[in-house]
Amino acid sequence: MISIVDIYNKIKVRVEALSRQGIWPVECNEAELGRTMVEMVNAAKRNNMEITSCAEQIDLSRYGVKPGKCVDDDLIFKVFNINVNHKKDPAQRIACGCVVSRDIGAYDSCLFNCAYCYATSSMARALVRFESHEQTGPSLIPYNAE
Repeated sequence: MISIVDIYNKIKVRVEALSRQGIWPVECNEAELGRTMVEMVNAAKRNNMEITSCAEQIDLSRYGVKPGKCVDDDLIFKVFNINVNHKKDPAQRIACGCVVSRDIGAYDSCLFNCAYCYATSSMARALVRFESHEQTGPSLIPYNAE
């Protein structure tokens, strides 16, 4: 599953800092995007994999990348033989193909510090939450961890 980076307000500061260092953004025209997509699709095929896209407004099918679903009703049925609701999740972006689901993630809980990530805006808060995680607890982070 791939996605072309969207510059959300939450990540602008980090992206601007990378830009000042000459690291970001990598300007990519349509020809470069096409070459990259074809190379990725070919690499995936060589490894018996398939690339699908996540919530992309642009049509990548001409490069062999089909629109995908992170929460895929057909895949859930195929793998687990569970028939889930086939309705598109209305809480997601228009181009998102995911079916109705519940997000079990938690903001500010990942320590990877990816510059383009919208889910962690405070590494300090993420570290506090990580350190307070109880492996046998009922949730990723305690409700009072700040």
